Amino acid sequence: MPIKNTLNEQQVMDYRDSYDDTLKCLEKSKHKLEELNENTDIFEADFDDNESEIGELDQKIALVKSKKIAFDANEHSINPPSSQQLNLIKDLLVRVEKLNANQAIATEIVKLSTDALTEFNKIHPN
Repeated sequence: MPIKNTLNEQQVMDYRDSYDDTLKCLEKSKHKLEELNENTDIFEADFDDNESEIGELDQKIALVKSKKIAFDANEHSINPPSSQQLNLIKDLLVRVEKLNANQAIATEIVKLSTDALTEFNKIHPN
């Protein structure tokens, strides 16, 4: 697997696109869960579940950011993303953006963000 300074310009741009969209997906998922917890009618158990998921999303966001830093420093190699991978991550982001923040879809929010991270981890496995 190549490191940044051995990739061509398009491969670097594709990696950055995969990073940006994965990060946005995770951050939007976190925001939607935070919105759910602002609802005064939320059940305590749902609030606690959401808080737990928010904490996990914070960890995933930090992981993705640290991978990008390592990539930029030529410390991690990557699998240059395919157009199929880029499209999948973009699709997952769009699906998260379209979800209304209600407790019934909280699990779907988490699943979509996890799927985006899973795909990014295939591109940047370190």
